[in-house]
Amino acid sequence: AARKATAQLPDSPIAWHVRGLSSFHLDDNADAEFALGEAIRLDPNEASSHDDLGEVEVSVAGQADIKAVDRGRHARGVTHS
Repeated sequence: AARKATAQLPDSPIAWHVRGLSSFHLDDNADAEFALGEAIRLDPNEASSHDDLGEVEVSVAGQADIKAVDRGRHARGVTHS
């Protein structure tokens, strides 16, 4: 539904913001970053879009850290923490 809204209202920062939040809650962080970036591009003064994009970026960074730790464990032959 959120993707449909941005297709129908491509110049609406609110539609892009909602799409970003929806994508984030569906664990589609790439689309969440894109959509929130569009919301910011369309309305750079809307603080909530910046805040929500920051949350997505922190989540993405945390997931990358977890994957790096897992790769390190695997490389050392550690299977459990």
